Amino acid sequence: MPVIDQPTVLTVEKILFATDFSESSEKAFAYVKKLAHHFGSAVTAAHVVDLSIATRSPEATMGVSLYDLREVGEEGIRRVRHELRCSGIVEKGIVLTGGSPAASIIDFAKEFKPDLIVMGTRGKGYLERFVLGSTAEDVLRHVSCPVLTVGPHCVIPEGEDISWKQIIYATDFTPDTSHAALYALSLAQENNARITLCHIIPERIGDCADSLRDAFLDELNCMVPEEVRDWCSPECVVKQGEAPLTILKLANDSKADLVVMGVRPAIHLRTHAPAGVTYKVLAGARCPVLTICGHSEFPWNGFFG
Repeated sequence: MPVIDQPTVLTVEKILFATDFSESSEKAFAYVKKLAHHFGSAVTAAHVVDLSIATRSPEATMGVSLYDLREVGEEGIRRVRHELRCSGIVEKGIVLTGGSPAASIIDFAKEFKPDLIVMGTRGKGYLERFVLGSTAEDVLRHVSCPVLTVGPHCVIPEGEDISWKQIIYATDFTPDTSHAALYALSLAQENNARITLCHIIPERIGDCADSLRDAFLDELNCMVPEEVRDWCSPECVVKQGEAPLTILKLANDSKADLVVMGVRPAIHLRTHAPAGVTYKVLAGARCPVLTICGHSEFPWNGFFG
């Protein structure tokens, strides 16, 4: 899914679908099939047998045996592949084994080099996420391709094809988030969609926000190439509030079909990191969220941290 100097038609030849066969993964699978039809993509389904919850012996009285977990994984992948074949989609499948599902998916993605990764997120409670981590967020901060995350509140549209008619692009203007603008604009162009570019001023700024609003609106407008204005009239919005709630409200009010966000890369897996803006948007969105990880040489302390 390359980005060039101006919006263009995007190509997605290879989709990696990471699944744990949960309800959120089933929702993500529905989008995988729509995306594969839309872009003419081949799909590789991957499941990770999590060694951290497995016991080595089938006779163990506690936990689930590694043998049983692998059997469940292989049976699940066979079912997914069968559904893809019945939908006329070129497919492959793989069962991976590792102590961390996120690390296994990241390592496989580096070798496989997909154009897009699609996965669900269960939207854990913030305390549970702090303890257990978020596989989806760990993956999207460590891979070089875009990641489409389907959250637990996502509403699956009817029909076989995707329908992205209203796109929200959220940015905090740091390099790791701003580079995602062309992805959003390219998808808007291809789908003849309306696009809203937004920036959220933190609540803590207080009354100073009014003096900053016009400057931020100018920044948003400068992100839109003149060529884009020939085929659409992008809306630029600056609001003040708590970033995730404000983004989600804007997406809900505009009946957005897709939220696009740039995120900064992480150096290590965020196993015990507290929930930030990105995770809260992933967990609360009623539409898929497309994230593109930046590649700055050092972490930026942006609002999408």
